[in-house]
Amino acid sequence: MRWADISEARYEPHILVDAASAPGTVLALSHWRQAPTPARLRADTSVEICLRWLVSGRPRVACSLVVTDHLDQDSLVGAWSLLHPEEALGAVELLVGVAEAGDFVVVRSRRAARVSFALASLANPETSPIDVARLRGDAARAELGRELLGRLEELLADPGRYRELWAEEDDFFERSFSWLSTGRVRIRERPEADLAVVEIPPGEGRVSHFFHFEAGWGCHPAAIHNQTKASCLLLLQEHHPQVVFRYEGWVAFQSRQIPPRVDLSSLAAELESKEPTPAGWRFDGVSELVAWMRPERASALDPAYLEERLVQELVRGRDQGRFWHLN
Repeated sequence: MRWADISEARYEPHILVDAASAPGTVLALSHWRQAPTPARLRADTSVEICLRWLVSGRPRVACSLVVTDHLDQDSLVGAWSLLHPEEALGAVELLVGVAEAGDFVVVRSRRAARVSFALASLANPETSPIDVARLRGDAARAELGRELLGRLEELLADPGRYRELWAEEDDFFERSFSWLSTGRVRIRERPEADLAVVEIPPGEGRVSHFFHFEAGWGCHPAAIHNQTKASCLLLLQEHHPQVVFRYEGWVAFQSRQIPPRVDLSSLAAELESKEPTPAGWRFDGVSELVAWMRPERASALDPAYLEERLVQELVRGRDQGRFWHLN
């Protein structure tokens, strides 16, 4: 097996990892809802699907090309697993943990999290020893993909050699976890809406970089996600509330049922009308990988009012069928 970016496949028969489908796709191994992945292989992450295919005996496919159309932790470890099947089957828990830390920002083990943090840093122009800034377009993605896949075996075997790439993020995660343990950051569950309300005090915080989004939450998202399975979060910090639908709701998640996302566009407009001065409330849209509702500027709204209106909208929207379907 060999790997190529989708831009290089040129309709050549291939196995597509962590994407829907493309001309030349013989087999799709992906947790995307649109992907024609065999039902017996379905799993929460694409790498789990790849590993299940390997365990199933690797039914013969008429191709020797593994293709991805984007780069993130799940697509990288999924493709790597198909290129190195024996090594992958000896590291199942680690590989799945890397994908979960990247896609769902959930930490199953510190080693997996550190590999995930390092991969994100390698792809970030601000932190990468690779000259990422000069890379542009499809050809650049292909070059970066080869760089990352070429380093992955060493990174999986010895994350400590890449400490400078994960140490800062790892420290922020550890501090955030301690804030939850001591009650500095508090989580309240609203199970009737599958909502968790996260109260974060003013503080330095930092921006956490992931392949498909950035999180400037004042508390590491993995520390929060490790404490709640709620698919929607209301983050309350000073005058900058944020509502986010987690990525689990975008994919064909298998291990538990994820309530459908509700279109919050009308609620965003209502909240904006209640502000004494314009705050710029907006909702990104339910089809975004990670969907946000938040103001562009400081909000003067009462957090208790915001929480109750959000709960009402989530419950009513699901009851009335005003939610997102992705086929």
